[in-house]
Amino acid sequence: MNVHQILTGALNRGDEVFSVGVIDGLSFTACAVGTNVVIYSSSFKRVQVITPASCDEGLLVKCVSACCETGKIVATYSSVVRIYEPIMRTEDGTNGFTYQWIETSNLPLKYAVDKIQWSLQGLRLLICCGDVLHLYQNLLLSAALDVKLDTVAFGVVEEENEPENERVSSWDCVWSQKLAAKPKFMASSPDGTYFATCGVSDCLVKIWFQREESDGVENSENGLSFGFSYVQHPQPVAGFEWRKIPRYMSRLFIIQLVFICFQHNLYYSKVGSLISNDYSRQYVQNALLTWC
Repeated sequence: MNVHQILTGALNRGDEVFSVGVIDGLSFTACAVGTNVVIYSSSFKRVQVITPASCDEGLLVKCVSACCETGKIVATYSSVVRIYEPIMRTEDGTNGFTYQWIETSNLPLKYAVDKIQWSLQGLRLLICCGDVLHLYQNLLLSAALDVKLDTVAFGVVEEENEPENERVSSWDCVWSQKLAAKPKFMASSPDGTYFATCGVSDCLVKIWFQREESDGVENSENGLSFGFSYVQHPQPVAGFEWRKIPRYMSRLFIIQLVFICFQHNLYYSKVGSLISNDYSRQYVQNALLTWC
């Protein structure tokens, strides 16, 4: 095997220090390098270096996540979450890339962020601080759902460009949950219907889903409630990933599939679709595959 390319600058230490995103069919990689977020094109040519704000000087980027639907990038500086969105360049693009990223919002939290993931096509953020899981939602989605969140038949919501000088947060925390243990793995399904969590050396994976009704359990100001189903494995989980699906495929034809890995084996869980919109009839079908 020959060296393809050597890139200057070392990534920060951690499991969440790089992420691949897509904008208008163009893939890019966002990397946490020191106090900066460095963006590379699909050919690994440097496109942009995002420097932190003055209040974050000296703080290393701990987590970075890029959205595969909208091209948004989120980066964490200890307890501060900064969101960057792509805009068209006014001049010729760098290395043939016609987009650049600007900061559109920031979320100051009480505790340092350990993990962060985009969900629901860039309209939700899963944030993990220690053993507490937070779900942040864009105000555009809240307005579209009229804050009632009666259904979860989500779709793409077009966002309007805001003036660059506005830095008012457009995100609200709509749900929080204290977990039994700090999660080691966390990932959202491509359509944002489900997300999964798993702890260190844990044989159980939690598949979370939004309930249609809170059933008297109020764990957020908006009345949003999530339940979960366990998927049990014979060995500690080493990682998992949701199967990728086409962005514009109808949800009536989608069956979510999560691939869960442990030593020498691959375990996959098929999660029922939401055609009936009845969360009381959620089901999980399991099968075990063994790698040769």
